[in-house]
Amino acid sequence: MKPIPAFLLGMGVLAAVGFQGMNQGTLAPVQGPVVTVSGNGESSSDPDEATVRVGVQAQGKTAKEAQDKASVIAQKIIAEAVRIAGDRKQIQTSDLSLYPQYTNETGNQPPKIAGYQASNVISVRLTDLTKVGSVVDAATSNGANNVQGIYFGLKDKKAATGEALKNAVNDARAKAEAIAGGLGMKLGDLVVVEEQGAPGPRPMMMARAEFKSADASTPVEGGQVETSAGVNVTYRLVR
Repeated sequence: MKPIPAFLLGMGVLAAVGFQGMNQGTLAPVQGPVVTVSGNGESSSDPDEATVRVGVQAQGKTAKEAQDKASVIAQKIIAEAVRIAGDRKQIQTSDLSLYPQYTNETGNQPPKIAGYQASNVISVRLTDLTKVGSVVDAATSNGANNVQGIYFGLKDKKAATGEALKNAVNDARAKAEAIAGGLGMKLGDLVVVEEQGAPGPRPMMMARAEFKSADASTPVEGGQVETSAGVNVTYRLVR
């Protein structure tokens, strides 16, 4: 019999050690019947922050003219938003766009550029929800011609997420108990529990609206912020 080269012996020892280590790091197989279910839970919270998105559109014969008009209006809105919010860091221009406007030609004539339209979207974040209506009014009275949306959310999402997770666990256990009861068995030890990729809080959004004037104060209600979570659990089944 030919002698085994030393380097092959070394590889065999390393492979054996690696295999043992892998076995030690894995979970032991579950003995006996188990039940695996998913649970979903939600929680409702009062919002403590809001983001108002207002839009400006302006037309001009040239791109520069359209941009300049939109910029003048945007600066007025930003100045008012800073006055109301009290912090310039909470205000940002979230979208800028410029595109040509074409004439409607008849026959085989290609369309021609008749002018340009510039658009700005300004986002204002507020932690005082009583100021949301004031921001909308100030924006529309200073030239904003649409409101992209008002989003209500939570500054700290941990408590709401924790409550939703508790409800998800309770939902999962109730399902598991129902299945076990249907089989004439009971729940044993909890084997595995894992959190699903939870979407978390879902900001409440008010619908987009078009404004021509702001003759009266705009009433705004925040409603509730819904937070959802999900879990997967596995229990042993016992007689």
